[in-house]
Amino acid sequence: MIDTHCHILPGIDDGPDTLEISVEMARVAAKDGVHVIIATPHANLDEGVVTPELIRERVAILNDAIRAAGIGITVLPGAEISSVDNL
Repeated sequence: MIDTHCHILPGIDDGPDTLEISVEMARVAAKDGVHVIIATPHANLDEGVVTPELIRERVAILNDAIRAAGIGITVLPGAEISSVDNL
């Protein structure tokens, strides 16, 4: 199964505060049958707060930690981008 919308990256918007919590989220997802997670932090690219480079960096760090923990999940980079102004 593929989770196509997950705020799993540590330290970014709605994601967990720590890498350890992110790894635990991956562990729970794996137990539920998930094999791939697409990380989707909120990204307003016009403001440059969450950049593609930051997302890729956090995904790489998280994947290394997941592999080290022996969890069978791969996290892929993605983003949730609002197509309208917040009301």
